[in-house]
Amino acid sequence: MGTNWDKVIFSDEKKFNLDGPDGFKSYWHDLRKDPAVFAKRNFGGGSLMLLAIIIMKFTYTSILFIFPFDQSQSSTFYLQKMLDILSLPIVIQISYIGCTTLLPAEQSRSCALSSKIITAFPLILSFPHLKDGGCTRSRNATILAAYSNDLDEYDVNVLRSSIVSNNWIFHGYSTFANIRFDVKVEEEIQYHSDRFSFNASMTARMPDPSLGFKDTTTGSDVFNVLQKFLTNKRAPLCGALVYIVAKRYPNDKALTDLITHLRDNRVFVYIVAHNVRSGGNNPGALYEVADKTNGFCIFNSGVNFWVSVDQLGYVNYRPYQFQSQKFNVSGTGRLELPVWQTPNPTQYSEQMLVVIIVQNHSLSNFISLNYTIETTDKMFVWVGPDQSSGYPRFGTGILAQPQLNGSTDYKWTIDYHYSNNEQQQIETRLYSNYYHDFLPLPPM
Repeated sequence: MGTNWDKVIFSDEKKFNLDGPDGFKSYWHDLRKDPAVFAKRNFGGGSLMLLAIIIMKFTYTSILFIFPFDQSQSSTFYLQKMLDILSLPIVIQISYIGCTTLLPAEQSRSCALSSKIITAFPLILSFPHLKDGGCTRSRNATILAAYSNDLDEYDVNVLRSSIVSNNWIFHGYSTFANIRFDVKVEEEIQYHSDRFSFNASMTARMPDPSLGFKDTTTGSDVFNVLQKFLTNKRAPLCGALVYIVAKRYPNDKALTDLITHLRDNRVFVYIVAHNVRSGGNNPGALYEVADKTNGFCIFNSGVNFWVSVDQLGYVNYRPYQFQSQKFNVSGTGRLELPVWQTPNPTQYSEQMLVVIIVQNHSLSNFISLNYTIETTDKMFVWVGPDQSSGYPRFGTGILAQPQLNGSTDYKWTIDYHYSNNEQQQIETRLYSNYYHDFLPLPPM
């Protein structure tokens, strides 16, 4: 009697045969026998499977969703379809879903429905595909936005907007957090269960010069933020995305313990750092933390700095990283990456996220970097960076979003040109909407 029907989802599947209506081909009636009718089938073959979900969204109102499965289903594709459905914004607010064999029993708990006991599951689920030091690839993840008090308010608002304006942000993320750092009195991380309180919290904590450091020698306390986050008891760490926008560089040198803790929890650190520092002396520390966690660090400045900040949000849309590599290069040359496929098990196209970091520090001795992604049969060719495509280079980062097909072989070549033979690092990252386990981490 006390069931909260706003917290219940009813779902069922139905399979329809697509044989078409029968028609009369001929009719024969021998008076000595029963009438004989010879039928013909107008069209035949195939079937249609639908998944229907009914949500008691309001007290006297139900909402019906019908989802078709548009092709033959493997277990992998079926599971991905279920995950995509359960991550819809209107569905994600429902707390429980009824029993199904897809869901891991260890996630279950009991609840009363009429006079019967059924099993209910949290909607935000962890699927045991990978276990890495106790951290399993999860859809119950956290996004932390951390920003320096030395920044312009406009750039912080760009970071806020890139998260708040993403209508699909609930795809895998259940907790949102924010903190302003580089202030004389350290602040606490603010944790939220929805975008709206997150938005209000960031809006109320814009950069305030009166609260910040007054010199250029004091290093950033950004790594204190990471330490706080790693010891918090309110937000899940496994698979978290940490977005950092920095203006002041840290002075820290000893990073092994911090990086180890981040890696143990498979926390991704993504950083945009301003070329014109407000203090500190160790920009390499920012790059190292991002690199060792399979994130990336972009150095940029000037009128396009906000673009790099905005591009951090691209990762929200494609949470599954399926390629992460680093190359030591110098002078002029070409990189030819091994042939690869996206995690998409179908042959349909998907908009991917492609990331190239052209240097491991602010731009210097850099002349050019161009790349080509093409199918091995050369029927598809994507080149960049390209101003006309909308995906040029900003600072040290190139982020592009080509449409690539699943179940297709691609090759990727990168042509680089630096003005001298000083060693540089080039990083590449690829992201998809389709599930992929955590990648191996780079050596410490």
